[in-house]
Amino acid sequence: GLGVALELLGARPAELQVLSFVLAFAAYATVGAVIASQRPRNPIGWVFLSVGVLTSIGSLGETYAEAAFSRPGPLSPAALLAAWTQTWYWYPLLGTAALFPLLLFPSGLPSPRWRPVLWLSALSLGAVTVLSALSSTLEAAGRTVPNPIGITGLTVDDIEESFLFEVFGILTGAALVAAVVSIVLRFRRSRGTERQQLKWFAYAASLVGVSLAASILIPPYERTVVSGVVLGVALWMIPISCGIAILRYRLYDIDRIINRTLVYGV
Repeated sequence: GLGVALELLGARPAELQVLSFVLAFAAYATVGAVIASQRPRNPIGWVFLSVGVLTSIGSLGETYAEAAFSRPGPLSPAALLAAWTQTWYWYPLLGTAALFPLLLFPSGLPSPRWRPVLWLSALSLGAVTVLSALSSTLEAAGRTVPNPIGITGLTVDDIEESFLFEVFGILTGAALVAAVVSIVLRFRRSRGTERQQLKWFAYAASLVGVSLAASILIPPYERTVVSGVVLGVALWMIPISCGIAILRYRLYDIDRIINRTLVYGV
């Protein structure tokens, strides 16, 4: 919350699309807290809370590091810590916001055939996160300083060009495809309540897909602030839809919402 507030206070119009993403990720924390309190055994709530925590760490760390590094003189441990978070927080955020919900929604661990995908994804994300945290330098506001816990000679560029990072990219991409396939297969086999739950998730995912497709296919639109804001709102719908599906609040309204979306869209 504090990180988001600081981002908003210092925002310029051109940064609104970035803030829409920050607020979208922050929405995960609210929904995660509700799910965790009502359905503590469902891992989705805790995954969404992790998204909120990581978003707060990233936004607050960036704001504080930019302010501290822009001033001359020695840096405090807090400034170094804030800059250090910027080297690694994005990777677990990627997994908890995009990959793990696909595998865990709506009720928890996937079937045994899909669990290796979950474990490999977690292992890959963990390895790259640790490697990034050990980068030899920290950077903010155009200023670079040594990382107190970094490995000498291991820069961010080295990490992104390393064999491990390539493996991470391949594993993450393959896991994402496998996760999408798993949820499609589950939807085809689902009935009753589970089918309605998966419809909510599919609805939110389709909004994100349409927003991304519009940005790719219409370059003038992609260059506007509106495109980023629309995508942020679409991302915001993912935790909201998951919360409705898991808590089963107005669960069967999804058919009416899909119908109205199609009608108004046309």
